[in-house]
Amino acid sequence: MRVWAAPCEGVGFWQHSSNGNCSDGRIKPDIIAPAQEIPTACPPYRACRNRMIDERHATFGGTSAAAAIVSGAAGLLVAWWLDLFGRLPSPAMIKAILVNEALDNGAGPNYSQGWGRLYLKDLFNSDNSFTFVDRNVVTEGECHEFYVESKEHPVKISLVWDDVTQPSTNNNAVINQLVLCAQTNSKTFFGNNFSEGWSVFGYAPDLVNNVQKLVLPAGIYRVSIRPVRLLGRANESIQQLNQDYSLVVKNATVRYGTRTRRVQESNYTLLEA
Repeated sequence: MRVWAAPCEGVGFWQHSSNGNCSDGRIKPDIIAPAQEIPTACPPYRACRNRMIDERHATFGGTSAAAAIVSGAAGLLVAWWLDLFGRLPSPAMIKAILVNEALDNGAGPNYSQGWGRLYLKDLFNSDNSFTFVDRNVVTEGECHEFYVESKEHPVKISLVWDDVTQPSTNNNAVINQLVLCAQTNSKTFFGNNFSEGWSVFGYAPDLVNNVQKLVLPAGIYRVSIRPVRLLGRANESIQQLNQDYSLVVKNATVRYGTRTRRVQESNYTLLEA
């Protein structure tokens, strides 16, 4: 997870913060967070006298502040998930929620904002519904498909996976590569292809990032998660090459197979294979 700094007001990133992307084309940062003149504790002996608010507090900023703010948000998400579903979420699920709910400035994912600005208010708004799939495993030759339907609200779908830890054999930093795709009315949308904040069709799949997102108008879509390159085993108990993943779907009814168990809590649904 890479976090960079944003102004406390407005959109965009703070001019004193770094920007991306990675040399292999991966989108970084993942998200941005407010980090300009953030109040913090500062003992008198520290070299922050020019930013003092009072004798014990000063302001600071940059990616150090942004990372702390996002870490706090991630910690609260873990506690909320544990209380809701009675188990710990995977790191990929926490990242998927943060990416899915990030506020886009309208440009789509890019080197200055990643997928947008930290924002979790909608997650706790009862007007929204969320479906989660955590730690599901796809093996070589498989394709996981499901249908989503929304009659009114835009649909947001985010796919994240924790890649295997082994040396890369090519120029790609990501070892196991999955592709997120949605189809409707002869149109095919691949993750991370955006124009003015909306997913657009007619572009090639993303074969670089292990974070992929779709933002689609209300409708019915057939969504698929397909491995296009598996070089390792994320789940060592499975003999085939495989990768586990986490998925978040916002404001849509999800049909994810007849053998899937649903854990329903209010407007939150956890699907388990």
